[in-house]
Amino acid sequence: MEKINVLIIEDDDFEATVLRTHLEQYCYKIVAVATNLKQALRLYYTEDIDIVIIDVYLQGSPDGITFANKVNSNKNTLKPFVFLTGHMDKETFEMAKTEQPFSFLLKPFNALEILYAIELALEKFTKNKEERESSGEAVENAFFIKKKSVFYKICFKDISYVEVEGRYAKVMADKKTFLLEHTLVDLEKRLPKSIFARSHRNYIVNMNKVKEVHYNDNLIILEDNTKALLGRSYKNDFTRGYSILR
Repeated sequence: MEKINVLIIEDDDFEATVLRTHLEQYCYKIVAVATNLKQALRLYYTEDIDIVIIDVYLQGSPDGITFANKVNSNKNTLKPFVFLTGHMDKETFEMAKTEQPFSFLLKPFNALEILYAIELALEKFTKNKEERESSGEAVENAFFIKKKSVFYKICFKDISYVEVEGRYAKVMADKKTFLLEHTLVDLEKRLPKSIFARSHRNYIVNMNKVKEVHYNDNLIILEDNTKALLGRSYKNDFTRGYSILR
């Protein structure tokens, strides 16, 4: 299971260390700490980033706002970001607001305030992403699953199968189980059809994770030796996804 990757943009070593300590305590991964605009942009576009915490002022200039303005220009590469500032004046707030941050954090802060700010940012970003997807924009290669106060990034390639279990859907990913209050139909819409296929009224399977298909026994064996059912009405469509040699 992959942790949430965080880029910190902060020119104060003490503040950056406090942020790192709090976030790592709650299982977030600090990918890097940038101290200036040029470095921040380079890291943003070259590292695997899930969320950014941006100090509004770097070396006395509002370069954090300039950074947000630049990344906001391309919605396809946009990641959620949280503005961080010790300046509480109206002018700073108005400048920051124009860049539509996903959340806002004031110094001094504590661990819970950081977690709440990140949680709000990820929820807002996910909602916006769903709205973009419904309007026809491209689906990304992962989604987030919330467990208590932590968001876990689940890459589609790591999901073995999804199974309906009562009013929950059980997602098996990287040998871990997540229960979601989503219908199988809803999750089927979110998962890329190039990788996932319905094998049964209660199962969606990652085609790349299949090791064996026991056609007559209505059974699928996955690479991790877990099993999924193969429904009679789904057999033909499911096996059509493979090149079969006889």
